[in-house]
Amino acid sequence: MNGSAACPPADILIIEDNSADVELVRVAVEECGLAHRLHFVRDGAEALLFLRRHGPYAAAPAPRLMILDLNMPRLGGLEVLAALRGGGPNIPAVIFTSSGDETDRQRALALGAAAYLTKPMKFAEFCQTFTRLLEEHLQPS
Repeated sequence: MNGSAACPPADILIIEDNSADVELVRVAVEECGLAHRLHFVRDGAEALLFLRRHGPYAAAPAPRLMILDLNMPRLGGLEVLAALRGGGPNIPAVIFTSSGDETDRQRALALGAAAYLTKPMKFAEFCQTFTRLLEEHLQPS
């Protein structure tokens, strides 16, 4: 599957502390033939530095989409959403997490998340879900 027509290459910030999930994202993008530029940070505090272009991220590109895990060290996905709500770049944020908790979903959406998706356990489903997520949230303006 090649998403280049419906989904032109874009910078995407992936905020994920689980190295296995980081690798799944890399493989999913590669196997689906997507040409996006992925940028990975390990927690919410690092994500805020990236998005605000501070410290080691002074030359970071402005991502068109950010994909956040919910539970991470230092700052989790909900805390990142809350911090950005108070002033920050207006970038669509999708929560992509293993938590199927309805309260977490409601809080994320109330804080401005564009979507809340639970990570599938099987690789093929993970790839399909991730590809669909990109196609839905990176539509040309």
